[in-house]
Amino acid sequence: MNDDECFGEEDIERVRVATVATPADADDVVRGLGVDPEDLDAPWKNDFPL
Repeated sequence: MNDDECFGEEDIERVRVATVATPADADDVVRGLGVDPEDLDAPWKNDFPL
């Protein structure tokens, strides 16, 4: 692990995986998980891997 990393690949647990065709479909999946897509910033800025 790199000293600058706070977590590694082995720390990520993928319980639910979805494949979508459009960004709107991705929004539907996020809403289904109880999160408002408007509350998320770009994946590289929201401190949560998508």
